[in-house]
Amino acid sequence: MIKLKKLILLTLAVLVIYVSSWKSSEVNHNTKYSIEGCMHLGKKKNIIIGDFNIDYVENSMVDCFNPNFPSIKINSRTQHNAWLHVVHTNNDNWKIFIDSVDKLKYPLMYPFYSMKNNPYDEFNGTDNNFYDAPLWTYNLIKTKKMRWEGHAYPVKITDNQIMFFDGIAWGFELLPFKLHPKMITPRMITEKELKSDLEILKVELTNHEFNIK
Repeated sequence: MIKLKKLILLTLAVLVIYVSSWKSSEVNHNTKYSIEGCMHLGKKKNIIIGDFNIDYVENSMVDCFNPNFPSIKINSRTQHNAWLHVVHTNNDNWKIFIDSVDKLKYPLMYPFYSMKNNPYDEFNGTDNNFYDAPLWTYNLIKTKKMRWEGHAYPVKITDNQIMFFDGIAWGFELLPFKLHPKMITPRMITEKELKSDLEILKVELTNHEFNIK
């Protein structure tokens, strides 16, 4: 009986150590798959919302760029030539930010997430779709409930003028004691959210003018 108790205690101790030290996967830079290629490998879903045709997987395969996190492709029928992506989180260090290229490294493309016929060879914007595969490292115990919601907008750039169309909200949540993120199902951005995002962008991007289609 004493030996059985010791075995149970030892097993529990090992389990506690494993759970407390467990950490999610890092970005897989060695993947041979594109975002779209990974979606074809996974349990891809499709949804049509207004002018948007959206493909996504709730949890990417482990050999993808973003193991276990959502991946998305958004096609828009609007007459756009770029995408803007505003991300909202409940993380103290990254509350709200423009998800874009490096401002210093790619000044001709900032603040846009992607751009058709962009001036940099390393960005493929020829099909004018929105692709994203985010990742946020976490562990089972220390991670608090965390929400990452992206607002993806197709936009029309003319000089310093940016014309906004309707956008798509999507993202993921991290929950305590959950091994994998929970995807936020894509939906249309509300008028209130669009106006709020525009106010944020007007403060950050004073050299641009904004209009809503």
